[in-house]
Amino acid sequence: MSYTSIGFLLFIAVLTGIFYIPGLKKHRWIVLLAGSIFFYCYASFRYIAYLLCSVISAYLSTAAMRRISAKRKAVYDANKDSWKKAERKEYKQKTDRMRKWICTVTLILNFGILAFFKYWDFTVESLSALLKIPSLSTGTMRLVLPLGISFYTFQIMGYVIDVYREAVEPERNIARLALFTMFFPQIIQGPIGTWSALSDQLFAPHDFCYEEFRDGLELILWGLLKKLVIADRAAAVIAAVRSGWASCDGAILALTVLLYNLQLYTDFSGGIDISRGVAALFGIDLAENFRRPYFASSVSDFWRRWHITLGAWLKTYLFYPLALSAPSLRFTERYKEKPGTEFGKHTVRVLPSCAATFVVFIIVGIWHGEGTQYLAFGVYNGLLISASMLLEPVFAWQNGKLGVAADSRALKLFRIMRTFILVSIGNITDLTGSFTEAAGWFGRIVTNNHVSAFRELKTSFPLSGHDAAVLLLGAALLFAVSLYQENRGAKTVRQSINRLPAALRWVVLLAGITVVLVFGIYGPGYDSASFIYMQF
Repeated sequence: MSYTSIGFLLFIAVLTGIFYIPGLKKHRWIVLLAGSIFFYCYASFRYIAYLLCSVISAYLSTAAMRRISAKRKAVYDANKDSWKKAERKEYKQKTDRMRKWICTVTLILNFGILAFFKYWDFTVESLSALLKIPSLSTGTMRLVLPLGISFYTFQIMGYVIDVYREAVEPERNIARLALFTMFFPQIIQGPIGTWSALSDQLFAPHDFCYEEFRDGLELILWGLLKKLVIADRAAAVIAAVRSGWASCDGAILALTVLLYNLQLYTDFSGGIDISRGVAALFGIDLAENFRRPYFASSVSDFWRRWHITLGAWLKTYLFYPLALSAPSLRFTERYKEKPGTEFGKHTVRVLPSCAATFVVFIIVGIWHGEGTQYLAFGVYNGLLISASMLLEPVFAWQNGKLGVAADSRALKLFRIMRTFILVSIGNITDLTGSFTEAAGWFGRIVTNNHVSAFRELKTSFPLSGHDAAVLLLGAALLFAVSLYQENRGAKTVRQSINRLPAALRWVVLLAGITVVLVFGIYGPGYDSASFIYMQF
């Protein structure tokens, strides 16, 4: 059941009607749970066992950690007058080790399932090629990723880690935990939520709110416009170039990379807009996942704006534990007082963070999928961000020598353009099928680049003049909206539209609906392109 299908819209309409039945006010979360179960079973029934495994393992492990903590408190209270400080500390360490083991086993189980589905076939085929044993490749299973497994695994394991850290109270109702794990608007491609941010919203007895409902419908409309009008139109062109890239001029490949940037952003952010809009219909505010990433002034800034919830998860549960680990702190403590240059002292301060960042982006690359191109994607971004952290004093010195003010508009524009180019180079690895192919694309773009190739654009791109005009106008609209939001901070275009007089507001909304209906790619005989991030 695709988010862009008529069936999904009907499903939402029926579920919303049931959700707001007055007599169900205290049990509306059960309606969401039933709807989520139906959605997942309809879309991926054969893989629901793995989702249930994640829910059950998280429930049992957090319940066990809760019992250990409760028993520890009881033992403390019973021995508070007789135990010495050392005895109390020893007992605490013992119970902490038990809780840590429970958490670790749960993480290994769930991430192990994820890794199995993502990498079993790739590992077997790679070993077969490396060892030159063709028969080994018969061990491949042609596995298909269970729907949403990357997203729900990260979400539910974040909850388990939070319980282990005693940042949240473990949920005693497994059905509530199941809804948190499989809430249908976000299970396909996020955003990745946290228990502290979502639990109260999911289980609250929501009353109907016109403003939230209206905002949700507007977000859905904006997401459909991005996906059906822009992303799916660009997808057909990109697919045609990919199939015959070896005979394409480098200029055409460079243009394809730019088009892929547009497709990737409108596809992913459009899907997230639909997810957030559907959730808003039920009074639930899902986390923002994009903040105008192509206006980023550095690669690290780009990743703070792109897939924000994944970045927040990795920062909380991976980056900080690595950067603030005992070896990292010992390294900093050992060398921070050593005599040396200011650059040397800066290096000592940031080196643990650089190492942690590099590891995080290796994980990001692996998370995106199997294949050497994804590992290269992680290494590329990790090296860029780590290098920028290390060389920050050099850049500041260089700007000072050139007399460039830190708040200069020209400098900001240069940084935005530089970041866009660097991100585009990284996206070549995502666009192609292997690292070798990515290197081939990059090589042709750099060495076999002729502007005259654009004269034969019609033969290179299966794109009519009508479709080209729609793509250009769509990109211009997207740029205008993003620029408006970038200059207005937290203020959104929807907020501005909703403050217009009613007649003018309806004109704008009806224009958006008309654009989707007239220029969207859908209908009988058309196979809508799957959301790109569903494969991750």
